Amino acid sequence: MKTMHMGDAEKVLLEVRQLLNDTDIIFFLRHGTCLGAVRDGELIPWDDDIDIGSIIGMHNLDEQSILQGVDEFKRAGFQVKVLKTGFHIGVELSKNGIPVDWTCYRVLGKSIFQYPGVKIPVQIYENLGTVCLLGEPFFVPNPPEEYLTLKYGPNWRVPKKTGFEADIMDSIPESINLERENSIFTRVLKFFFPRKYSIRIKILSADSQPIPM
Repeated sequence: MKTMHMGDAEKVLLEVRQLLNDTDIIFFLRHGTCLGAVRDGELIPWDDDIDIGSIIGMHNLDEQSILQGVDEFKRAGFQVKVLKTGFHIGVELSKNGIPVDWTCYRVLGKSIFQYPGVKIPVQIYENLGTVCLLGEPFFVPNPPEEYLTLKYGPNWRVPKKTGFEADIMDSIPESINLERENSIFTRVLKFFFPRKYSIRIKILSADSQPIPM
């Protein structure tokens, strides 16, 4: 994992904000970018990318407007790659060595699903909250504490440059009785864990050493 140059990351995030605002596209901070903004009021110094999101079918966002946003990024000199799945449209952006992951989620059964299969109720995105970052207001899930607890667990307020592997493992869905689950969750498990809904994983530490499980 290569950490970002913070000065370049801040400039790129502000440019992303301006381009999406100019295109009338609503986005929110997510993952580590949201965590740093809410907890610390800044980007996490050891983060490796910028994470933002939007919800397809909410805030007037559709696939056509996403493609318009993609065109604006290309004109602004970003490298752009688009990936479409049944769960999201992923827009991978990069400029000045700073990767930006703009994920536009599809709503499935009143929820969205974030890697590695974390189920997030879509209601926390209906009336977005705001947080000040880099001197500008950014949208975040509302309440952000609920989102961060779902994503990172109850100890999300504790900064963890290393030693966060257990939180990642805890967020991976456990095996379930599929006959009692709805088809949406079954599809999610098949997407993230295609080998009969289970997979053997190896978690590595910051120095690339295996973490005992």
